[in-house]
Amino acid sequence: MTKSSSQFIILRRVHNKLLDVLVSYKVYINHKQVGKIRNGEELKIKVNSGIQNVQLKVVLETSNELKVLVKNKNVYLECGNSGGIKFFGGNWLYLKERA
Repeated sequence: MTKSSSQFIILRRVHNKLLDVLVSYKVYINHKQVGKIRNGEELKIKVNSGIQNVQLKVVLETSNELKVLVKNKNVYLECGNSGGIKFFGGNWLYLKERA
């Protein structure tokens, strides 16, 4: 019997002095809320190996959905405000892999 190994998705929210400083982003992995992240914070989420769908939500807005392959190492992501205000349907939030 083999054990399924666990790695982490480590999400860093870029500190922003003006936009949405008081708002927490809800973090979803595979369409299930796994936590919240505030301005300037880093969140470490334990996940199993395989493809994970990551997305952020706040009020009525969502980020892009990012598919990441977690295999034998941690995955580092970055998120934040895309710099403007877009209502109903735009990607006000961004989510991307860190280099």
